[in-house]
Amino acid sequence: MTAARKRLWAPVTIALLIAGIGFAGYATAATFSLQDPKHHVIICHATGSANHPYVAINVAYQGGWVDGHDQHSGDFILTDPADPGEHLPDSDCGGLTTSTSTSTSTSTSTSTSTSTSTSTSTSTSTSTSTSTSTNRTTSTSGVAGTTTTSGSGGTTTTGPLTPPTVPCPAGAIRISQSVVMVGRDTVVVIRVLADGHPLARATVDILGAGISTTRVTDANGVVRLRLSPRSAGVVRLQVVVRRSCPATSRLLRAVASFRPPTPNFTG
Repeated sequence: MTAARKRLWAPVTIALLIAGIGFAGYATAATFSLQDPKHHVIICHATGSANHPYVAINVAYQGGWVDGHDQHSGDFILTDPADPGEHLPDSDCGGLTTSTSTSTSTSTSTSTSTSTSTSTSTSTSTSTSTSTSTNRTTSTSGVAGTTTTSGSGGTTTTGPLTPPTVPCPAGAIRISQSVVMVGRDTVVVIRVLADGHPLARATVDILGAGISTTRVTDANGVVRLRLSPRSAGVVRLQVVVRRSCPATSRLLRAVASFRPPTPNFTG
């Protein structure tokens, strides 16, 4: 290589070195910002009590959850990240109440009356009076309609039955992690709520960033799984709280670690 060509490539080489150092610093800062150990989380601490199974507490992620509550059986992250001092009710961690009531009533009424009178004088007179009364009421209701029959002659009324409108419950999806890394296994805890109560046996669809799977919540409305996105993008969590109601969705971000290009110094 001649001296003139060396002088020509020297500024270019210095510029590439400066750009590489800047990209490396940016990637390191981005990685530390996603994995900052000083942030706080709200966790559900298992108490072992049947009446009060969990307590929601705010702890530091590093030292409170890592090497701490993550070693406790039954503990899991409810909200990440959380503001220091932020509180959530213990009921968000678990508890399910189900009530079923069935009532059936049947009424049948029958009335019969008979009266007989006889009188005798100079002439003989015989009078007989017989009265019979029967009253039957039949009521049938269902989705197809309502039928009513009343009286000895029979009266029938048929009409369509309009069921009452039941509002859809307010659905919510809570996740332990809002960001997952591409190519890495990340444990994510998903909680499904309906009107603020855990929803058991709810089907959760998980789609996006190379992930396509389905999970069903347990008795506490919780799903625990490992996610390993294959590409950067958005992961959608979707659940239908009740049939005929709109779906409830929540998004996760799948991000990739930035790697600057390797400079080529060959002439």
